[in-house]
Amino acid sequence: MERGIDMLLLTGHILFIPNFTEEGNQKAILTSEVSVKNLLEIYEIDDTINRDIRYDKISQIENYIKQSDTELGIYMPAIMLAYEGNDPIPDNNEYLFQKDRTFLVLDGQHRIKALERYVQKEDDQNKIKNILKSKITIQIYFNLTEKEKRQLFIEINGKSKKVSQNISVSFDDRNPMNSLVSDLLKNKRGNPIIKMGVEQKLSRIVRPSNTNWISLVRLARFISLVLLGTQEPSSSNKVIIKEQYEEVFSFLQQYFLLLGAALPEEPGNVLKNILGHEAIQNAIAVVSHKKIVGKTHKKITFNEDWKLVIDMLKYIDWRTNSKTFKEHLVLAGGVNKYAGFADSKHYDLVPLLERELNKLLT
Repeated sequence: MERGIDMLLLTGHILFIPNFTEEGNQKAILTSEVSVKNLLEIYEIDDTINRDIRYDKISQIENYIKQSDTELGIYMPAIMLAYEGNDPIPDNNEYLFQKDRTFLVLDGQHRIKALERYVQKEDDQNKIKNILKSKITIQIYFNLTEKEKRQLFIEINGKSKKVSQNISVSFDDRNPMNSLVSDLLKNKRGNPIIKMGVEQKLSRIVRPSNTNWISLVRLARFISLVLLGTQEPSSSNKVIIKEQYEEVFSFLQQYFLLLGAALPEEPGNVLKNILGHEAIQNAIAVVSHKKIVGKTHKKITFNEDWKLVIDMLKYIDWRTNSKTFKEHLVLAGGVNKYAGFADSKHYDLVPLLERELNKLLT
């Protein structure tokens, strides 16, 4: 087999995966070995699939590489990739691939980044040479859709708490709340939730620098609290949501349109108001549920005058020196102090907000 300068030769057997999915082309996997040099030339990282980068983890792996016997090479667990280029050219148990950024990382981005950083920083050229020629096991998946790549990432990393919760919310549609979040954010233009500010990459919002109103994982909890009064849906409630999906989705579109109009601009700016804190967000969701949602064991209903309830939120005192919530406000932050709550618990805030709404509605 002739090998061009922009081609990569891999040895192994491509195995078809039965019952992997009902979608699209036949799925397959190839297990092989690749040199570190070639791996660094072909990988691509998609931030919408992979976990948040942890630089402390990269440093730990880099230290491991430094301490390795570079003459013997290094050992690392298999790196999982999804191939997105043209079909490889087969010859018995060898395959010729385009040597391009067509291998999307499903698992192993921290190992790859640590190798890359080591090569960039190491002064000893012999050590660099030995690392670059070291072989690493790779598993390559073929013909995956975008949804399947994200789902596979979640399956690979599902037991690890280090996986970004935001990614699971975005792409793990086994939970109908995650599907609702994804569908609510699909239309970018004029979207009231996006206008309020949604942190779509990080699961933890650092105040006061980050002025997004809410993260994806918090948004999923918020929606669950509005619809069900609980932060996570039970199995029976998941069934109800799925059966009423279109009706629930339509309600939420109207709900967030009215909520965005009722709340002040920049609700995530904690230097201006208290709406960026999880405790008050959850309090709004719980009170919304109590005031506007009815639920039996088989169906969710919405009160006829529910829009008036949301409209009344514009008259609540959301300022950082709010008289309504002053007994629960504390100073937080370093140099830039801001008013917040001692924790994310909403229980003490719900009766205060409910009391204010009752005054406005009577």
